[in-house]
Amino acid sequence: MKPIFKIEGLRGSIFIPLIPFEWTFVNSLFEILPGFIPSVNQFAPPIKGALMPPIEWLIFSPDNKSRLIFQQQKVDFIVEAGIDYSPEIIKDFAEKCTRLFERIIDYSKQDSSRIAIAPTFKWVGEKNLFVDFIKEIYSKNSFKGSSVDNCDFSQVFRVVEDINDKEIKLNYLSKFYTANSLAVVNGVNSIQESYMMDFDINTFVDPKYVFNKTAVCDFFSKAVVFCTNFMDFYFSEKV
Repeated sequence: MKPIFKIEGLRGSIFIPLIPFEWTFVNSLFEILPGFIPSVNQFAPPIKGALMPPIEWLIFSPDNKSRLIFQQQKVDFIVEAGIDYSPEIIKDFAEKCTRLFERIIDYSKQDSSRIAIAPTFKWVGEKNLFVDFIKEIYSKNSFKGSSVDNCDFSQVFRVVEDINDKEIKLNYLSKFYTANSLAVVNGVNSIQESYMMDFDINTFVDPKYVFNKTAVCDFFSKAVVFCTNFMDFYFSEKV
């Protein structure tokens, strides 16, 4: 059975302490993300008896479908897609992550403790086909005479990969689940069930792991291979 899905979104992440908002730095990011708009969280809750924490902030595209988010312990670059899967989509996204995270690490002078790339896919076929697809993946699909009738499963594989000429353990997470989404049917808003698949390929938590700019670039240069290999594990020649 051929899978029927689209790339719903993409996320790339590095884990570093929060970088405060500063216009010179933000303007340098606009060179990579032209037309983006800054937003600063002015409503961070105060901590009694403590100094105010640094304020989280982001820059986002005018259509709000792309966001670069600076948080307390990591930076996320998120793109909403809704397009057919292809390795080229992953490749283009990973290349933009490389440019952004290079700029961020250069400015912050901080190495990253973890790296991640995480595509999300949305099934666009019928539910019964999605359940049949799940049954192809998981051998245990019945219990006490009852067949599988939900789509919530996850698996984690831990694989050693070469990152910047070092052996680094990666988590390969896959999650299959259902989510409610708002759709307009005949001009009326209605809640519909969506069938989703998340991949999250990220470096294992290890205090010995430190990723400088070169290592981060190497991770994202190999991200399309990591993602394609994981796709092939589930779909073989079907994608």
